[in-house]
Amino acid sequence: MSSFYRRINLDYRPKELFKSNQHTKQYLYNKTSSTGSGTSIDDLIYYFEYDYADIISSSSDFAAAHTSSITSLGVDVTNIRFTFTDGLIHTKVRAYINPELSSSSTEYATTKTLLSRLETFINNGSFTVSFTDDHGNTAVANPKTTLESDGYHYHIYRYNTLYTFAADSDLQFQLLDAVDSTETFVQNGDKVYVLDSDGKYLHAKLDYENKYYTSSTFEFKTSKDGPYENDDEQRFWTKILFEVHGYSDSAMSTSHTDNHIQDDYGFKLELLPPYIQSVFNGLSTFIDDYSFENDGTYVIDDDVLGNFNVSAFYNQEIYDFTSGSSGTADLNDPADSTQSTYNIDQVWLTWDTTANTYGFSYDESEATARLFFNGSRVTS
Repeated sequence: MSSFYRRINLDYRPKELFKSNQHTKQYLYNKTSSTGSGTSIDDLIYYFEYDYADIISSSSDFAAAHTSSITSLGVDVTNIRFTFTDGLIHTKVRAYINPELSSSSTEYATTKTLLSRLETFINNGSFTVSFTDDHGNTAVANPKTTLESDGYHYHIYRYNTLYTFAADSDLQFQLLDAVDSTETFVQNGDKVYVLDSDGKYLHAKLDYENKYYTSSTFEFKTSKDGPYENDDEQRFWTKILFEVHGYSDSAMSTSHTDNHIQDDYGFKLELLPPYIQSVFNGLSTFIDDYSFENDGTYVIDDDVLGNFNVSAFYNQEIYDFTSGSSGTADLNDPADSTQSTYNIDQVWLTWDTTANTYGFSYDESEATARLFFNGSRVTS
């Protein structure tokens, strides 16, 4: 089956709420800074996964929470000084001994040992900082003494990386960028596929022409994976395209405004339709007493034949550019108008914690669509 999604610009999505910010900052950091390997050190460098300029410096309590977290571990900060600088979606912290102390003093030697203890607490995961972020939500910062080889912090969602969520070992998947499979970081507004630990894509069952859903069941499959009811049935299973919506709180009421998403935060996955016609023959047909809810508007070029994965399940046209008035164009005739505006009823991927199956919901507040939060890497 051809790659229909390349027929349109997948990066176009006129939703003001989810516009990506252009990241232009550059930062040079010294990976060779001493972090010590003996019983005491003079200087300690570590990194938090939150951007300093946008998040940490805007926090009302990070500085106090940072100090409190350290002292709660038995590390006296009386003679330790801290500097915070901005990095590539991270904050670099330098902890060093009070320069006014004599290097031959007892206090200096004691502080060296305290810095070494702090390093140990960082490396064994004992030191974390719970603080109020720039949106007023509680976040947890996880220090690391080194960055990853790509220059970014460990705790940022990455593609081709298996995560588990909601402390549920059965709820685990990895994401793949649908536009550029070489992309490293998951970002707001990205078009993605969902894969399991074996690299199988999450599929939906469509009609013979792959235009609309014929089942509400989602399964992980490869292109030649079975079993199928007959030899021709495998073409009915098509991998589902999603759009990432990042959030900064577990209730997923605060949209995450940064490009990159820290894994202390999370996201919802919006299902995108397989074909323009399917927005009127979508998953709502499997919901009893379905009632449309307008989640926003979207403009689409109707004269592009075979529009694929254009957006999420539009219900009704609210403006006809052919007649210049409100109304509904002939949806079976792509050339009926060059542009039309549609109302949107977004639909979200869900996880049934009892049946261990994926599903969908049109409900913005559906709890089972808000489980993809505080992700943890699966390392074995």
